[in-house]
Formats: sequence, structure tokens, C-alpha cells
Amino acid sequence: MHSHRLGTGEPLLILHGLFGSGDNWRTHAKSFSRDFDTHVLDLRNHGRSAHDSAMSYDLMAADVGWYISSEDIAPAHVIGHSMGGKVAMWLALQNPALVEKLIVVDIAPREHPPGHREILSTLCDLDLTRLSSRAEADRLISSRLPSRRVREFLLKNLQRGKNGGFEWKMNLPAIRANYEEIRSWPGTHSMRSDKQALFVAGSSSDYITDADSDAIMEIFPRARFADIDAGHWLHVEQPEAFYELCFNFLTEAD
Repeated sequence: MHSHRLGTGEPLLILHGLFGSGDNWRTHAKSFSRDFDTHVLDLRNHGRSAHDSAMSYDLMAADVGWYISSEDIAPAHVIGHSMGGKVAMWLALQNPALVEKLIVVDIAPREHPPGHREILSTLCDLDLTRLSSRAEADRLISSRLPSRRVREFLLKNLQRGKNGGFEWKMNLPAIRANYEEIRSWPGTHSMRSDKQALFVAGSSSDYITDADSDAIMEIFPRARFADIDAGHWLHVEQPEAFYELCFNFLTEAD
């Protein structure tokens, strides 16, 4: 499991979302490292971590749990965005001794609509063997993925291979094969965690809705909620507001 570690203090793990990597969180990691022993992880089939055909929340939480134990940093604070937020929640439920405080960024413990199918099919249809540049890749997918911000985010996964051509950093076939599992939620509302938890939602995002609040409180009765005027990538759109919320929550007395 690839990680980038910096800073000293109480241990803090950051888990990225689907199609992301720890590199997306480097700026926030530098900020947190002023006060925390900060670990930015690549989840399986993403970034520079190992590729595997299997991908589930049981497996991803086990990966993170193994990392915490192997680094001897339990209990650790955990921040997780989107898919990483589900991994963080599942870790807190399955192995609570490894988690201190929990910050869940714009995701709820439920199944989410299959909004990434077009992204997956578009990226899988892109013929990397005939690609000459990242700019050409952007042009080829622009008609199917009109958001420039989304394309820029996705194409960060494109890299030059050893033979000079292009290849994906992420294990795209495995992500596509396990997508139904990724958008699901493995738990039930009868599960409980006594961890202090902060759920941060983007006000213009629908990944956490008002209807999710009751279900979240059933599972995490010590949960608190905050909104930021942003979309799903709120930590990118409003970095200062996001950092301040997280820092205050992590450093306040119990």
C-alpha cells in the first residue's frame, strides 16, 4: 500500500475517493502535517498501490487496518472523501480500536446512484495505444464528458509507460468490474459506532442529503454535521474552509 508520510504529532490518515489518489491531497497533507503525523494513502487499484481483481469495502478497510497496525499508529484520526469516506466508516465499524476521530467528506452510509458508468465506459473506450498526448486524450473524451474539471481530474491517472506510450495508473478493469460494490454500502442501520464523527457535505452536492441525517445518527450517534458552499470536491473548491473545519474538530477536547 503506497503512502506519503509527513509531519509529527497524533497520527492522521487521509483516504481519497474513486478515481483519485493520495497525490490529490498533498496540499492539505502539508497543512495538516504542521500538527499531525500525516499519512496520505493510495487505496487498492489506485495511484501507486497494488492492483488486484477484487475490490470491496471489506478489503479496502482491511488494507487500511493493516497499514495502521504495521505502522504502529493506532488509534489514528481518519479523513475519507467519497469512496474513501465509506472505507473510513467501515473501518471504524469493523475495527474501532484502530480509529480515533472520523471525518467523512461528502458521502453517506448508503448505496449511491450509478453516476460513474459513463466515466468508466468512456475511459475504457479510450485507445491508449494510439494516443500521442494527454491533450489528445482530453479532446477525445470531451464530447462524452463535457466538464473540464472532471476531465482534468480523471486524466491525472494517465501516465507514460516504460515503452513510451500511455497507461492508466489505476486498475480501470477492476474498478469497472467492482463498480456495483463500490457504489453500495455493506452495512445496516443496526450497526453502531461510538466514535466522534464529523460529516462534511458540499451544499450543492447530493451525496449527503437531509434524508441521510437520521440514518447517519443511527450508526454514528456522536456524529456532527457541517456544510460548505461547494460541490462534491469541496476540499478543492473551498480548501481554507475545509481545513479549518477539520482542524478545529480534530484538536478540540473530547
